[in-house]
Amino acid sequence: VVDGRARLALSHRALYAFADFLFSRLQMFLAVYFHPTSVSFDEMLRQHFLSGGSTYRVPSDPALFARCDDGALIENLRGSTEPWARRIVAREPFKLLFETDADPARAEQLAENLNRNGVQGFTTASRGVVSRYFGGDVPLLVVDAGHRVRPISEVASLLTNQSRPVEISRVYVAPEELERAVEIRADS
Repeated sequence: VVDGRARLALSHRALYAFADFLFSRLQMFLAVYFHPTSVSFDEMLRQHFLSGGSTYRVPSDPALFARCDDGALIENLRGSTEPWARRIVAREPFKLLFETDADPARAEQLAENLNRNGVQGFTTASRGVVSRYFGGDVPLLVVDAGHRVRPISEVASLLTNQSRPVEISRVYVAPEELERAVEIRADS
């Protein structure tokens, strides 16, 4: 209890396990949530919905809503002639051409150059925060062997980077235009 309020705290002995948890979470962001193929399919589905060619609707009736699952969406996509839906059903994701975690403007410039050259593609920006336990109004606390309570940032300074957002900007192109896009990228 700190200042009359119950607060979440770790024992100093749990810091190694907590660090492992944060590292595992970072790996999930990079290997699963932000995997290039997953991001490509997500964006292709978004483009399908924005195209005006989507007939998929989420019903407001709770009983019908309960039937809205991946299978229902896939069946709807299979019945569509819209180009984005056809690519999703055929499992033909757009291909990753460029990726950066340091220069999102470079990704935008490349995408504009590709567009000027008639190459079909899109950019994505994936962003996530691995941990919100550092900084902020209510930081995670650590209780040391002497029963002192301190913010985790004072005890585990190596972990404080985990509060910085993970940001990845990418440029994708249609698979049939990948070779041409690679040439354009090399000339940029």
